[in-house]
Amino acid sequence: MIEEEKRASNEEEEEIIVRDRRRVTMEGTIRQIDGEPTTKETPPPGPQPPPQAGPPPQAEPGTGGEQQPQLADAYTLAKIMLMEFQARAWQYLGLIPNPVTNVVSSDLSQARFAIDMFAVVAEKLAEVGQLTNEEQRELQRVLSDLRINYVQRAGGGF
Repeated sequence: MIEEEKRASNEEEEEIIVRDRRRVTMEGTIRQIDGEPTTKETPPPGPQPPPQAGPPPQAEPGTGGEQQPQLADAYTLAKIMLMEFQARAWQYLGLIPNPVTNVVSSDLSQARFAIDMFAVVAEKLAEVGQLTNEEQRELQRVLSDLRINYVQRAGGGF
């Protein structure tokens, strides 16, 4: 009983003080916080203009503003896919280790699929004129190397 009275008296002595430290009120005005000067004037009362529709404005280069990251176009993504299919084909042929596990393993069905996909994407990029003559020659060389290595590993025709 005595412990309950002490606990009750301690709870009565403790006073919880809640201070709203938000700088902006619900009405949109800037509030003065004790001991801190306000840095902005309060906006005039009245309706605010509606936000503009469309993409956010981008800073001009060299102005010091942050630029929004731009999405890669489909042609750039296709070239990235070419590099990925090439790397996967070499891995599945068992000629380079998996970069995550550092283990060399072979899966010829996966290798053939990666080589076929490499060929399709390279062909589509060439059709739409997104490859220089030098790039086309390099992709054909890589494709030939992949196919020759596949035939050697599979022991048959492609």
